Amino acid sequence: MSRAALGLAVFPLQLYMDFSGYTDMALGAARAVGFALPDNFRAPLRADSLRDFWRRWHITLGAWLRDYVYIPLGGSRQGAGRTAVNTGVVYLLMALWHGAGWGFVLWGLWNALILTLERNAWKPETWPVAVRRLYVLAVVAVGFVPFAGAADVGAALDAFAGIGAATLALAQLRPMVLLALLAAVVIVALEGRGLAARLPMWVRRMLALVLLGVSLLAVYGATHVPFLYAAY
Repeated sequence: MSRAALGLAVFPLQLYMDFSGYTDMALGAARAVGFALPDNFRAPLRADSLRDFWRRWHITLGAWLRDYVYIPLGGSRQGAGRTAVNTGVVYLLMALWHGAGWGFVLWGLWNALILTLERNAWKPETWPVAVRRLYVLAVVAVGFVPFAGAADVGAALDAFAGIGAATLALAQLRPMVLLALLAAVVIVALEGRGLAARLPMWVRRMLALVLLGVSLLAVYGATHVPFLYAAY
């Protein structure tokens, strides 16, 4: 796999970790001083479709556009053609919210197109689990090509090559990376089965601290990758 292809594959995951990570820090800081802010992410890469993905990704922005743009325009109550137009308007505004560039516009139109196809032709939520997970990752990653390169495919590929190179550098620390991934998988599996809630609080906190420590060791000395979402 080329570095550009590797970067394209991991870019959605890196963007998610960056954006969701600093959002979680904001939620925690607010909670520490007595404010309860709404969640902004809900496991988006486990979505069954692109439509489900956008219910889970940047929830606050999506909810605002739904309530103040999509529904006032008529939502999905006025036929397939009007629904497609309303969807296009929403994702065009979302694109321009990220920046005034043709790359963002293409990204917004790509999402509107796939969402329209899902509503009228495709039913990815009925596909096998592995297929729909790969489908969501693929359509999200392809959409991020103009998003990352501002409509310049060459610039996007260069950006993805840089991300791929950093990923390969991190992978050189294979034992610690694998240990961190294993710890994360175990914790997610426990939470998914409802088993984590049955553990004593001190055990859950110790598991979180162990995962944090292992993760820090995994990235220690690795190639520095700057905070990604700051550019958007």
